[in-house]
Amino acid sequence: MSTPALNRVREKIKAAFADVVHPAAGEIACDCQSKSCEGLAMEVEFKPFSWQDVPGRVVDKFAQSLPIFTDQGYQYFLPAYMMRALEKPDGDVWEAVISGLPGGSPGLSLLPPDAMLPGLSSEFLKVTQLLEEHESERLDEFTGAQIEAMIEFVEYLIAYPSERTPDFIEELFSRSESLAAYLRAHSD
Repeated sequence: MSTPALNRVREKIKAAFADVVHPAAGEIACDCQSKSCEGLAMEVEFKPFSWQDVPGRVVDKFAQSLPIFTDQGYQYFLPAYMMRALEKPDGDVWEAVISGLPGGSPGLSLLPPDAMLPGLSSEFLKVTQLLEEHESERLDEFTGAQIEAMIEFVEYLIAYPSERTPDFIEELFSRSESLAAYLRAHSD
């Protein structure tokens, strides 16, 4: 891991997202009626924190939940996820951020809604389909600097992989490369 490169990515994220406004109460995660909804739990957990101060344990707890954020919550808390992935490169957040960035999810939208792949839960499929439906819209409010920070983050992950199995790294690299291209297309 290159310390100068890591510091450059961190600084780029901090600068690009410095002025994003904290979402209002009720605007952080999805609006749901059920008291057991994960969005309500996220609302409670993330609400008291600025993105710079979200404890790693909170990001880890909701590592797979990026699609549940509202567009405002997503833009505001995404840098906390990226910073956690950089801080703990062998944790679950690293893969979740790549999958959760617009353009980074695998093409599961082509599957029938009730299709099940080995190892994928129906909840994962629902969350992935939700993200795919809204991913290009999520980028509408991002600034060019924020998209550039996301690209640099992805390029860093490609250049400095964590200690993962070869199969996982190969799949992640494939998604990361297409993600960087997707983000670049939206930054023009």
